[in-house]
Amino acid sequence: FWVLAVLFYVFGAQTLGLMDISATSPFSHIREHGGSNHLLMPTSLLQQWEWSRGTDGFGGGVVRITSCSSDYLNALYPCNVTDELRPGIRDMLHSFGHIGHEYHPTVMRMFGSHRIRRHLPHWDGGRPFPVYTVPGLELRRMLAEARAANESFVLEYDTLPGVVGDEKWRHTAVQQ
Repeated sequence: FWVLAVLFYVFGAQTLGLMDISATSPFSHIREHGGSNHLLMPTSLLQQWEWSRGTDGFGGGVVRITSCSSDYLNALYPCNVTDELRPGIRDMLHSFGHIGHEYHPTVMRMFGSHRIRRHLPHWDGGRPFPVYTVPGLELRRMLAEARAANESFVLEYDTLPGVVGDEKWRHTAVQQ
């Protein structure tokens, strides 16, 4: 039994879309929602299956956050650490067709305490808002946490059509 449980934890949970933060997560920044960016390993299979059946067991597909005034949420998402990259890394990323930006929202979530997170890179309003996507279920969790922090804020988002797409889909698609 334990061998099967470990195999499921290591290989099954991420592929099915049941978890995105774990000790066994690959360090290649695998995309956990909206379709996989991995050559061999698909992700979000349960979300895709639910969507194809016309049901919504995973809470709303994928949403694109276009604006947010919440200090609490902006300290968590999208956690753009591009400025922390060593010189030359962005050039190397661009040479391989990468967008040249690096995001780590799961790291912010794992640090937990707001006292720790406030010292880490986050959007502070000095630049254009960094538009990003999250699963609809994660948006629900984000809103509950911001409300629990007793903060007044405005959050604008678009619901994307379907649950899988490429980068153009992430940036431009809107559900009709």
